[in-house]
Amino acid sequence: MKKLLITFQFLSFIVLGISLIGFLLVSPSILAVGTDKFDLGRWLDADIFLVKFGLILFVIGLLFHLIALIFSLRLKSN
Repeated sequence: MKKLLITFQFLSFIVLGISLIGFLLVSPSILAVGTDKFDLGRWLDADIFLVKFGLILFVIGLLFHLIALIFSLRLKSN
């Protein structure tokens, strides 16, 4: 059970880190939305893909973190 806890914590940190890197790559494009500098022609499909991919990874990372929390509570109760 302890190995599962460590595994899910590790996976959570890795996935959330990848999600953060993806958001940092796209953040200049996101910050430009609604300003005079925003050009819809430059809003690439890659930016949209990275935003969707980052959100999916963020949710997966939170689920791994929740599973790790449940395992840690079970270990404390035993």
